[in-house]
Amino acid sequence: LLEYEGKYKVLLSYKEWKEGQADQFKIVKTFATEWLTEDQISLALEGQTMDAIYEVMAGQVSGFGTTKSEDTKRLVELEALITKGKKEVEALQKKIRNERQLNRQMELNGEARNLKKQIAQWQTELQELKQ
Repeated sequence: LLEYEGKYKVLLSYKEWKEGQADQFKIVKTFATEWLTEDQISLALEGQTMDAIYEVMAGQVSGFGTTKSEDTKRLVELEALITKGKKEVEALQKKIRNERQLNRQMELNGEARNLKKQIAQWQTELQELKQ
């Protein structure tokens, strides 16, 4: 919980176990709320285990509203895939502009089009999971 000039921000690092190391975590993503007044801060502590409570809190702070680790993990993965895909599309479009051969331009354009379709599918899945 951060406090600055009477406003508060809740931070939560979403973690998972490191593969092959049962005693260490890997921070997957850090979620943060907007700056809130003291009256606006509200986190429900729901669940029977610490893991369940953590997942509910992660869903609230992230804005996803998830209560299961699988859903939160998939949402984080989808956001990363979408961001990476958009960067790849931009790189492909730059290559297309710089390429002189028409057949190579067409090939790169096809790759960009396929990647855009995949990004659209990921965005659709992301929206479905958020609901």
